[in-house]
Amino acid sequence: MEAEVKTNRGRIDAVIIDKDIYIFEFKFNGDKNKALIQIKEKKYFEKYEGTGKEIYLFGVEFTDRNVGAWIVEDACMINAF
Repeated sequence: MEAEVKTNRGRIDAVIIDKDIYIFEFKFNGDKNKALIQIKEKKYFEKYEGTGKEIYLFGVEFTDRNVGAWIVEDACMINAF
């Protein structure tokens, strides 16, 4: 697991590289959908394309220091970005 991974468009909050790649953006007292949108708008997944691994994007919202909710999307489903 890596935290605060630098890209040319910003920093990814967390990445887990295993059999697949899991990219996480966290929003504290925020919105899971905005977190996922940020991953897609900043194209954080591009850094890991070409690895031959599936890439999953997680938008996670925290409330009261706990995970409130999350949303996940397969990066290969992104067409508009």
